[in-house]
Amino acid sequence: MPTSLMRKNDNLGHWMLLAICLCLMAGCKKGMPDDVIRPEQMEEILHDFHVAKAMSDELPYTEKYKQTLYLDYVLEKHRIGRADFDSSMVWYSRHAGDLAKIYEKVSKRLETEYNGVTRLIALRDNKPQETLAGDTVDIWYGNRLYLLSRSPMNNRVTFHIPADDNFRPGDDFTWYIAHAAFPKAESDTAVAAFFAHYKNDSILSCIRRLAGTAFDSLTIRCDSAYELEELRGFIYFPGKEGRLMLIDSLSLMRYHPENAPQAKGARPVPVKR
Repeated sequence: MPTSLMRKNDNLGHWMLLAICLCLMAGCKKGMPDDVIRPEQMEEILHDFHVAKAMSDELPYTEKYKQTLYLDYVLEKHRIGRADFDSSMVWYSRHAGDLAKIYEKVSKRLETEYNGVTRLIALRDNKPQETLAGDTVDIWYGNRLYLLSRSPMNNRVTFHIPADDNFRPGDDFTWYIAHAAFPKAESDTAVAAFFAHYKNDSILSCIRRLAGTAFDSLTIRCDSAYELEELRGFIYFPGKEGRLMLIDSLSLMRYHPENAPQAKGARPVPVKR
């Protein structure tokens, strides 16, 4: 057989082999059937299912029969029949990777919503949820921005944070406050006070005058020999008629001893009750 013809046959064989491989790959990786609920919609349905399940679990025993109504409502809301949902779940159960991706998104959404609700409950009860763990953490739980006036209903910001298991002896705390007086006047001042109350009934305090427009901080360096019970503080604006003070970018950083920065500004003063 001529060499040129052999080369042509070899090339043809290679192309045929490649075509067969591509066909096999296409056959192995079948697309999602048209009657299967799309991932985006399935994410919404499963999210609502978990919310409805959580709500129905709180029903009293005498009303447990209503649980199926909660779940049926989810399907009705998304205009999906029970049979279509069940058959789609059968397909997803056979394609675990696709189902895992959906549940990862659902889990993140539920976690975010849970944290948001917990925070709102804490604000309603005027106390924070347990602070985050970590060496350097912002434990501020209130609003970041306030507009203060001389009105008794609107002339102060207060906070109260009980110590929890994420606090350590010797922690440093720095309360950061940006502020601006309106109309602009350096004579308009507020008073910021920051307190650390130990379980032995002693108190560390740091007090600062907030004048005009600036960015201030109050730092308390706790004594590692004593156990902290709580942190408290307030900003009080005794302004004149028609004067306002904007309090912005509030944060309260907790530094574990090995991560504490060099403290700046006012030093705490121990005070005995």
